[in-house]
Amino acid sequence: LHVAAAAAVVPACARADDLATAYFSAGDPRFLQKAFDEIKYGGIVSCEVGSLGAVPSIRVTYKANKLSYKKVLGIFWRACDPTSNDQFGSAGPTIVWTGDEVEKGFAEESRRRLQFATQYTSNTFGPMYKGRPILTEIRPLAAADEWPCSSPRWSAACSRITRVARLVKSV
Repeated sequence: LHVAAAAAVVPACARADDLATAYFSAGDPRFLQKAFDEIKYGGIVSCEVGSLGAVPSIRVTYKANKLSYKKVLGIFWRACDPTSNDQFGSAGPTIVWTGDEVEKGFAEESRRRLQFATQYTSNTFGPMYKGRPILTEIRPLAAADEWPCSSPRWSAACSRITRVARLVKSV
């Protein structure tokens, strides 16, 4: 009974082989990579640049038994400006892509808390966001969303990432 209850609160994508994936968009996704790469030893397995539909995105694969989805969300929030539609020199919204209702709930709750934090000056969120609305969208992943590198714009970057990933796996 306790095992079934615990499984109900774990995102569906986190159950297979203890690996989970999270998808985010914020301008040029290559700039998000650094924030996730810095957590490699904390449970991040890989970060891949690509696109979901026509939206440039990053796919983060992580070990769900070492790193929670909430913490992955926290890395994203700290890596971008959720109060701006201009990220890393590219116009476009910041987006948290969710794979199921559990992820959607976590994303909505974290966005709500960030919005509440903009009402005050805090050490964790900073005074630069005071009074500004959180513009980050939360969108469901659709079966039609293609991954990886469905856009020619990202194909060169993805090719380099794939080659590096193969080299790392072979070592």
